[in-house]
Amino acid sequence: MTKGCYRCGTCKACPWINKTVMIEGRSDIKEYAIKHFINCKTVGVIYVMKCECGKNYVGKTKREFRRRILEHVGDVLHKRNTSVANHIIHCNNGNTAMMKFIGVEHIKSTTKIGDIDRKLLQCEAQLIYWLKR
Repeated sequence: MTKGCYRCGTCKACPWINKTVMIEGRSDIKEYAIKHFINCKTVGVIYVMKCECGKNYVGKTKREFRRRILEHVGDVLHKRNTSVANHIIHCNNGNTAMMKFIGVEHIKSTTKIGDIDRKLLQCEAQLIYWLKR
């Protein structure tokens, strides 16, 4: 399978997936190559939600990527008090078409309890640091 972030082509989350093999980075390192195959059905994903205004939100999920995407979309549509929903509501008048999701890292689950949580948190923090620097 080809490395990058892709749509499965059949689910409700596909319109919000940005098909790409890399994300744009900070000034000193322009690009970050996606090292795994990630699509809507991938479990254990570190992702970036990009707004049309240029702001990024970094998140993580142990569930299928599409479940988390649709949760964010639902938060906007139902005007829930979350950081992503508040931004999209105030910046784009609640237009969910202005948000695009990119799966950046795939963290594989192990048999060790709590291991996936630790790895997801660690990788999420690294990506936040990388994007803000």
